[in-house]
Amino acid sequence: MLKRFPMSKFESSPVVKSFRENISKLERNGTEHPSVICGVSGGVDSMTLLYLIQRHSINCTVVHCNYRLRGEASEKDRELVEQISAMWNLNCITATFDPSEAENENTQEWARTKRYRVFRDLKKQIGADYIFTAHHQTDKIETILQKIWRGSGMASWNALDLQDGDLARPLIDLTKEQIKTFAEENHIPFREDETNERAEYARNFIRHDLYPEMDRFFPGWQDNVLKLTRRAEEFSIMADLLLDDIVSGENEISREKLLHKPEVIRPLLLHRFISKNQPGVSLSEGVINRFREISELQTGGEIAISTEWKIVRDRKFFKMVSKSKSEPESEICISRKDIGDELRLNSCSFRLKKWDEKIQPNLLQLDADKIDWPITVRKWRDGDRITPLGMTGSKLVADLLSDHKISTTQKRRAFLIESFDGIVSAVIFPHYNSGGHAGIISEQVKCSSGTQTILEIEKDL
Repeated sequence: MLKRFPMSKFESSPVVKSFRENISKLERNGTEHPSVICGVSGGVDSMTLLYLIQRHSINCTVVHCNYRLRGEASEKDRELVEQISAMWNLNCITATFDPSEAENENTQEWARTKRYRVFRDLKKQIGADYIFTAHHQTDKIETILQKIWRGSGMASWNALDLQDGDLARPLIDLTKEQIKTFAEENHIPFREDETNERAEYARNFIRHDLYPEMDRFFPGWQDNVLKLTRRAEEFSIMADLLLDDIVSGENEISREKLLHKPEVIRPLLLHRFISKNQPGVSLSEGVINRFREISELQTGGEIAISTEWKIVRDRKFFKMVSKSKSEPESEICISRKDIGDELRLNSCSFRLKKWDEKIQPNLLQLDADKIDWPITVRKWRDGDRITPLGMTGSKLVADLLSDHKISTTQKRRAFLIESFDGIVSAVIFPHYNSGGHAGIISEQVKCSSGTQTILEIEKDL
């Protein structure tokens, strides 16, 4: 991938050596000759990155985002990036945005969201391997400091690595000063953004006001901040070892083992468990505080952790379950309160109603008070068993479906109702069978003369 040049000032530059080392690491981690998308603003960092990409003949598509926030200056940024890309025979795509969209928003967050959306869409469209950005070591220090000051957990201090999935930062081991000196020595054109001098932006305050004072009072402090990433990595490894000890399944952890851990680290372990199962879920401080009291959560109790997910306690486990009412492939946990007047799910209507002692063959009627709530609606699995109505022994769900003439191709569309104690309370067929039945209930939840409230399940025709 990398073309070698005779030993020269360019060849011996620490900037070039660092760039090559990082490109070699990316090659070992993935494609040997990757194609990349490179975000280029026109500033010294991204123009230096583009220069190195061009000098090493890396297959690259340049992307420039024009937010039109700086008037004529924004247009000059665009012109520079497009002209240099053309001179270096690189394909350049410019995405232009309406700055009025940023009104009443954090401008930097708005721009970042727009930028990365363009990067992702284009990467998918052209089939690129990586998205290159020009983040450097100084950015990394600033990111760590901001995370510490905002109260982020130690696990997040390991910020801005060389590679984060398909994002790559080939300049991450270089300081801002090294990059700027290299650009000047190699006559790389770039533009200065006057907003980089404004102290109202957090990063600019850190860079222009805080750094000089920190350098004066605490020489070497930047190296010490970078060492925190190693501490964060060690912390993550130890947290994962503790987590491995309590995880019982893909979406559940042992209650007994969690409660044997020191109380102070339980929220950390729950947070890490959730992050690994659903990385996109962001936990509020209120949810974290509830985790501190998880030992008091009663069987069937739950903690909502987002609009889509919740932690539910059964006798032996804490389970992370979906709150969705519509995804048939998920394990969906339903409480009595969730049903309300009627709940629609998997082409069925679930209703709680007073028992009128009338058996209706086309409906599934379960004694609601014999069910250990909440229930889980899920696809059946090999090995699942039910004690069918009228029988004393249990039977494999697979055999039950065969007995009712459910074809092999249709079997996997059947699902079941599992109560919180793990008992299969009902099996719902993918369609009405020849006898007009929607499914089979368990002997353990059948209605009797003492039944007061039933769970009635009606399947669509």
